Amino acid sequence: MIEERNEKKGVAPYLLLLLLTTVLWGIGFVVTEQLTQNNVPVFMLFAIQFAIGAFCLAWFAFFGKKAERKPPSAGEAINGLLLGLLLGAALVLKHFGLDSYSQGTDKSYFFSSAFVLFVPVLVCVFEKRWALKELIDGLIALTGLALFYNMFHKSDFFFSLFDGLSLMGGIAFAFYYYLLGRYANRFDTARWVFYQLATVPVVCSAFTLIFEMKYMSEIKNGMEVAFGLIYLGVFCTGLAYFILVLAQKRLPSPSVSLVVGGQSVFAFLFAWAMGYVALESASTVVGTVIIIVAALSSLAVRPEKFYLSFGRIFRIAKYSEEKTCEKNSVEDVKEKDSASDG
Repeated sequence: MIEERNEKKGVAPYLLLLLLTTVLWGIGFVVTEQLTQNNVPVFMLFAIQFAIGAFCLAWFAFFGKKAERKPPSAGEAINGLLLGLLLGAALVLKHFGLDSYSQGTDKSYFFSSAFVLFVPVLVCVFEKRWALKELIDGLIALTGLALFYNMFHKSDFFFSLFDGLSLMGGIAFAFYYYLLGRYANRFDTARWVFYQLATVPVVCSAFTLIFEMKYMSEIKNGMEVAFGLIYLGVFCTGLAYFILVLAQKRLPSPSVSLVVGGQSVFAFLFAWAMGYVALESASTVVGTVIIIVAALSSLAVRPEKFYLSFGRIFRIAKYSEEKTCEKNSVEDVKEKDSASDG
């Protein structure tokens, strides 16, 4: 019991920081809406936002305190650049699915948020274990998101090409969050995040040059746009992704993805408070509650207790013995320790 309490105390600061990141992204949704109303092209917005975030981390990455930090390596840079490309691809796919939509934006947001279920699936595939608890939590969260975005009330539902782009974006985000968890302990946090953030502007700038140059003259309210971009770059990018990687060092990837998936809730609350959206359906409230329940279940219910209860209820011998459940539950910890040593 004492060890369990100590473990929760050790994880609590990372959880609070991760919740802070989710709140920052929720506010960032409102700021992004304001910028797009000022005719700021989205890919240019992404490029400037991530460039500012990388700039904020540059000093900490290369000139900060070097004591007890992992030394720089080519592997660290290559890994960070590849993850940056993956993050950039996820953002591009999400935007194309959202921007080209013919049936409203809710469906696009839902498909791009499907990473809450895909991350546990990746755990099953690449770690070769049946992550039953993570899959159930992810399925609960996905159900909450479906209610939140009123997916069950669309009478003319159909799956289009743009839905496919949004879904591919969700899969790309799933790989991104999963790989963050796999490699978070191997590299220096500030440098690794810097490489990722510095890569995204390169990806988005290419799409700006192809699709958005003709819209540059339509940007208005320059001072408001400047302050919005600074907020997004400093807080929603530099600080937020740094905290995200810190949290991945102590929290499992499925739990992190569920908390990050809750940004939809905070985005809606801030947008509702600012008058950008209206509360039109009770399913939105029910979905919000279910998303929160899924995140709390992922973080508060210890895996060994879940498997023990699951085995006893359904009389499955594999999970009904306490020692076996404890052995299965520490696999994530061993995986992270081996990654850290590697």
